[in-house]
Amino acid sequence: MVFDNQINLLYIYSPSLTLPVFCRLFPGNLREVKGIRLTLKESCVQDAIMIADKGFYSSENIAFLQQQNLKYIIPLRRDNAIISYHLMSKTSSNYFKYYD
Repeated sequence: MVFDNQINLLYIYSPSLTLPVFCRLFPGNLREVKGIRLTLKESCVQDAIMIADKGFYSSENIAFLQQQNLKYIIPLRRDNAIISYHLMSKTSSNYFKYYD
């Protein structure tokens, strides 16, 4: 039962510069569209790729990003129902083993 402070990190990358152009730290308990909207408004970025941690994945956030025609990379939690693990068999070479 360790309750360390947590943060969420959001980067906005420029595809043309291939560099981060905006970065924001959020409190660990803020993972909603409001944070993304505020970041986009403050950054004034139009053509960018948003890279966020898995805490930002939600159907509402994805719907908002797609509605805004934004490119994004947000990892999924391992227990997410949209991941099809049956495609990864032990005979497949499409994955690597990491710490068992």
